[in-house]
Amino acid sequence: MPYAYLLIDLGILLVPLLLSLSLHNKYLQDLRAIIITILIVGTLFMTWGYIAYLRGHWDWNPEYIIGIRLLQIPVEEYLFFVATAFSCLFIWYAVITLIPNQTVSLPRWWYVPTIIMLITFYNFFTGKEYTQLALLICAIEIMYLHQTKWELITSIQFWIYCVLTFIPFLLFNFGLTSLPILMYGEKFITGIRITTIPIEDFVYSFIMVTLYVVVFEKFTQKWGLSKN
Repeated sequence: MPYAYLLIDLGILLVPLLLSLSLHNKYLQDLRAIIITILIVGTLFMTWGYIAYLRGHWDWNPEYIIGIRLLQIPVEEYLFFVATAFSCLFIWYAVITLIPNQTVSLPRWWYVPTIIMLITFYNFFTGKEYTQLALLICAIEIMYLHQTKWELITSIQFWIYCVLTFIPFLLFNFGLTSLPILMYGEKFITGIRITTIPIEDFVYSFIMVTLYVVVFEKFTQKWGLSKN
């Protein structure tokens, strides 16, 4: 079924897009910030994906893609990052619009044991390139959040957003890995999976959905866009 990956992309995009159009909410008024977020984060993750592909971390099953590639990457992969960003930001917008914010009690030293844990796993899984890269980038992101985004990571809205984006992640990543559309180089991962999803993808997803919010908030604040 050569349209499988394309259908998954459309499935990710469909509900948030229809709700954005039908409910006449203000999410699409922030379209400029949405687009710049897609471009920035998408470029970063497409670069990661391209290098990962060249290194053999993963590849795409030709049975489930239409066969059109740009720079060796299937067009469905580009659409995936557009759909994922749009949908995640829709969830973020819904959360900050509908759920009153509260501050989470988080000690300032919380990141220390987290970083130690990530570094420990990084050293333990020597040679597992995808595993190590995901852990390293996650550690860098957490240090950045601690230093510059304390208000964000102590916001109950942020953690609700993380939980809500986790649900479609499980659903659609299961589709990608169970057929499989996305095939992993086994020597580059731990081999630990939840259902069919490599444990590394959970770290990858956290990095991505967090970065969407960081970039989106930066530009909505910079341009004085309203989210209420």
